[in-house]
Amino acid sequence: MKPKSTPSSLAIAIFSAALLVLPLITIWNLTIATYYPKTFIKFGPFLAGVEPDPVTPFSLATLQSGEFQKSITNQVGRALPTRPALVRLNNEIRFTLFDEFGTSHVVRRENGELFEITYIQEYCKRTEKMAQTLADGIIPKLLDIQNSYRSRGGKFLYIITPSKAANLPEYFVNLDPCPSTKNARTRLVPDYVARLRAAGIAVVDLATSTHDLKIKTSIPMFTKGGTHWNELAVAHAAMDMAKAIDEQFGHPILRPFYFTYKMSSKLSIGDRDLENILHLFVNRIKDVAPRASFIANGSCENYPAHTLEAVAIGGSFTHAVASILLEQGCLTRLKTYYYLRRAIFGGPPYRAVIHQLKDADFLPLREANFIIAEENESLIGRSPHLAAFHDYLIRHRSPLSD
Repeated sequence: MKPKSTPSSLAIAIFSAALLVLPLITIWNLTIATYYPKTFIKFGPFLAGVEPDPVTPFSLATLQSGEFQKSITNQVGRALPTRPALVRLNNEIRFTLFDEFGTSHVVRRENGELFEITYIQEYCKRTEKMAQTLADGIIPKLLDIQNSYRSRGGKFLYIITPSKAANLPEYFVNLDPCPSTKNARTRLVPDYVARLRAAGIAVVDLATSTHDLKIKTSIPMFTKGGTHWNELAVAHAAMDMAKAIDEQFGHPILRPFYFTYKMSSKLSIGDRDLENILHLFVNRIKDVAPRASFIANGSCENYPAHTLEAVAIGGSFTHAVASILLEQGCLTRLKTYYYLRRAIFGGPPYRAVIHQLKDADFLPLREANFIIAEENESLIGRSPHLAAFHDYLIRHRSPLSD
């Protein structure tokens, strides 16, 4: 007679199978899934906002310093299929029992608002003369970029996007160390923009226009659990950008569009981007957010924008506006260089099209006839991607000259 399986023997069998299967899945994730990311096997959802560290190349120096061994350990750890579930379990326990987040760069302030601490720190360190200092430092580079394209008939726009901390300071300014004056905090961007415009630089100040919406509407421009502007703020910004682009060319080139919106309790991934990187099992924030709908009439073939070789260089705030200009305004050849080197986004529909850039992928930067350069107000005059873009143009000065 065949012996019956007992609960203990069944548990041992399952545990033994797991010990065998987990290493095999990890090897798969380290090899095949590296080339085919969609085949990555995991238990639980991906950890949002977690980017893999670059692999340290093998050499005698990296071996002696331990950097190579550390890199291998990190890669194996990320390949473990149980990692997402274990990270979320650890963070859930810390938050439930001790009211602590599993990440140090996200903080909660009044009204349950989540902020990235770096944005709060930047806002509270603004000084009276900072606008002049930052502007005088970046003006030569911006003029050089602008003149490089204008010299051969191209157009250039420098845009400033808003930070949540600057938009909602009332939730933290009395809680965090904030030695700067209110005037220094609120006048930084307007004074910086005024100095740039006086120097002849084409600027679109989406930061100030977004903050001004607080006076015109009771709807917040940022959600409690997000760090990026919501769809209503982005829609207004896209309209401002469309107007500025047409003005640059001296006549309408974009397909006209407008928008409507309604409030919804169904939050998007963007509305929860800070809450998502807390990596909890259950989302806690209850909020409502505007959902924008766009209306644009006519085919893109009827508007000059669809033949324009356009490029945007910027950070994460660039995507939402770029996608609207591409899909609604018919700027269909627009390529967004995410932090210049991380990835290229395009469409339609707007999405990441190139992840690992090669030298040839940067050629559109030199051939474009319309350039958008973005900086967030928290890093105006200091963004590494803008400095790197200027350096790139200097190294390839000849193709841009007449």
